[in-house]
Amino acid sequence: MPAQTYAKSENDGALRQGEILSDFIQYQLDIDKLRAHEPLEVLQISHTLVIVLSQDCDLDQDYTRRQNGKTDNLLASLLFCSVALNDDDFRHGIGLNTKEWKKVLENREPRLHYLRVVPQADDTHNEGLPDLVVDFRQYFSVPTAEAYLCAEAARRRCRLETPYAEHLSQRFFAYMGRVALPLDHHLPLPVEAPAPDLPMEPAPPPAAPPAPEAAPLMAPAPAAGAVPNDDGGVGAVQPVNPAADLLLQEQAPRAAPDDGAAGPIA
Repeated sequence: MPAQTYAKSENDGALRQGEILSDFIQYQLDIDKLRAHEPLEVLQISHTLVIVLSQDCDLDQDYTRRQNGKTDNLLASLLFCSVALNDDDFRHGIGLNTKEWKKVLENREPRLHYLRVVPQADDTHNEGLPDLVVDFRQYFSVPTAEAYLCAEAARRRCRLETPYAEHLSQRFFAYMGRVALPLDHHLPLPVEAPAPDLPMEPAPPPAAPPAPEAAPLMAPAPAAGAVPNDDGGVGAVQPVNPAADLLLQEQAPRAAPDDGAAGPIA
């Protein structure tokens, strides 16, 4: 025997994961009034049907702590999602053809989750509900205390049983965790266009050769007959007379030989 899909909601107690409520009013501040620093105004957003997406264990623990007067470790808000009737208006509004809609009915469309008809026996108000579609794009959160206030004014209809509640939760968070790829794997890689030919830049001019080192300055050699000055410089050049120089050499006395030095051979 297949598992039961739905169970009746309780009129009080903790909200449950996968619980469906009808006539749910969401309250929201008018942002335009807030931005203009005008007196605040609260807007009412009416949802024909909503479903609870928060985790079941978190909901139960939070409700118990609130009933016991605890103020710590509470859920800040609860997660809901709008639910639509599976009718022609919704199908045309979502823009899916017959083939694509078959994927929705088989829960193979990531954005949408299909729910079968709710029997009267599983509805707290004994009315039953037609088959439904949950649009994961239409999720919203409500502060927890406010959510229970809204639930009191709404009608709690039924809830999904295990494993249908977990199936809904898994598909929702898989949709929220999807990764957008720049190119899907079944598509061919684009062919890269060749790079355009760019004009060649002119070659830089050759480097200039290094300048030769200057030779050190040398003092000119003294000319023949030049007489040095006392300061080391060169005086006036004396005229050269070879005959006079020879005569002076002949008249100069000859030095006597040293004792023990051999004299000329007779």
